[in-house]
Amino acid sequence: MILNDIQNDEGWFFLKITIKLSYFLKKFNNSGVSAWYRLLSNSQHIFLGMTNREFFKSNFKEGFYRSSIFNDEVNIILFLKSKELANQQRLIKELVIRIKKILYVRVEIGKIEDIPSEDRTLLNSYDGIRHYQRILETYFMKP
Repeated sequence: MILNDIQNDEGWFFLKITIKLSYFLKKFNNSGVSAWYRLLSNSQHIFLGMTNREFFKSNFKEGFYRSSIFNDEVNIILFLKSKELANQQRLIKELVIRIKKILYVRVEIGKIEDIPSEDRTLLNSYDGIRHYQRILETYFMKP
C-alpha cells in the first residue's frame, strides 16, 4: 500500500496548508487549487536565483495533494518526496517561503507519523490515491 511506502522512506514529508476561502477565491477567481499548485511548481517566480519550476524539478521526485473545504477555509495536504535527504530541512523551509510568496497562508510541516487519519485511511487502500492529484513522477507509482 502507498502508506507503507511513504512511512518506510525518509524522503517523504507532508505540509498542511490552510487558506481563508474568501481570500483564495479572490486571488484565484474560482480557478481552483490546481491553479495554485501550478504557480507553486511551474511558474517563473524567482526566489534565491531559482524559478519555482527549476526548484521543483531539481529537488522533488514524487508527490501528490488533495484539497478540501471546511467552514471558511481551504485545506491542502501536500505530500512530497525530496531527491536528497541531506538538504531536506532546508528544502522544506524554502518551499514554505515559496508557498507564502504566492499567497500568504498558514503552513504546518508534518512528520509522516502524524499523517491525518483521513489521509491514513485513503493511503492505506488501493483506491485511496484516486482522491489525490498526483504530481511529478508519481504518475508511475503503482498501488
